[in-house]
Amino acid sequence: MHTLMPCVSLSFLLILSFRYTIAEPRLSDILKNSTKESILKEPTVLISIIARNSAHLLPNWLGYLENLDYPKNRISIWISTDHNEDNTSSILREWVTNVKPLYHRVLINVTASPKSYIDASHASEWTDARYYQVALLRQKALDSARKQWADYLFVSQYFVN
Repeated sequence: MHTLMPCVSLSFLLILSFRYTIAEPRLSDILKNSTKESILKEPTVLISIIARNSAHLLPNWLGYLENLDYPKNRISIWISTDHNEDNTSSILREWVTNVKPLYHRVLINVTASPKSYIDASHASEWTDARYYQVALLRQKALDSARKQWADYLFVSQYFVN
């Protein structure tokens, strides 16, 4: 019985190995079924920017974004800003005006008022309403990425108080 057991185990492993090899797609099959255009294009990326009171950070960060070594026509940008006490909104609007033609898509949502959360005792307080708003904005960014079939989503958040 001991001599038979290793043979049975080896046979079972060979069968599993054979089945796994058959089920695994081959690169040649993938390439044969793909168009040249889809193989050569880089993945699509959606970059989400959620900003509040970040006017002093945005010029550098937006400059870094512009200098990315990645085809801008494969990048979509989704921006949302609200409850600002500085000029974050105007910086983002001006930047979008200047770079919108370069990117695949640029969407911006600016809510001008109120400048603070109603239930907050001071500007830097994280209230339940603020947590909810940030979660909602992140979900909207994800929904936007799904809607346009983005391969990747990068979420950047800037909250300075």
